[in-house]
Amino acid sequence: MDFLSLADGSVTRGGRLHGCLTYYTGGWSIMGNVGGVAPDFFAWDKWRLGWLADEAIDCILERGTTKHTLTPVEVEGGVKAVVVAQSDTSALVVEARVAKDVDGNICAPGVLLYTVDTTLATSEGSIKVLDATPGSNGCGDDNGAEPLNDGTLSMNGKKSFKASDWGVKVTLIDDKNDQFSIEVQYS
Repeated sequence: MDFLSLADGSVTRGGRLHGCLTYYTGGWSIMGNVGGVAPDFFAWDKWRLGWLADEAIDCILERGTTKHTLTPVEVEGGVKAVVVAQSDTSALVVEARVAKDVDGNICAPGVLLYTVDTTLATSEGSIKVLDATPGSNGCGDDNGAEPLNDGTLSMNGKKSFKASDWGVKVTLIDDKNDQFSIEVQYS
């Protein structure tokens, strides 16, 4: 898929290009692990490819508190991502992922957070999933558990995550019928 000019997240902890544990993205995104629990594209990549209209993305450019309702990338319609732009080259992205269609093996559905830095090479982590449940053993399928696979916010688990380096706090307020209500504090 590198011909699409997307970030290749398949770098592993050992630095090899192929292995069972992807370092930056876990089992999220086909660009990180085609055999992962959630091999759909990130909303960011779908947007860049023109597969999502601009109206499907809420952009935050100014500091403050905002509320948004996300629909999962796996379902039609709605807002697919909130992008908190830190600069012209970096952003924090929030999207919802559920166990449907190509992502049918997701073991921790919920709100996924990741950062994008277009100044970095893909091997340096141009896309990095933020782990909302650090220290967990992760979850997975027959391919094994990966620590980032359960890194989502959910009503059954952790409901809030603060990315201090970014000045962003995301709180999951509600999750009903594939509608994820979130609050984003950007300070």
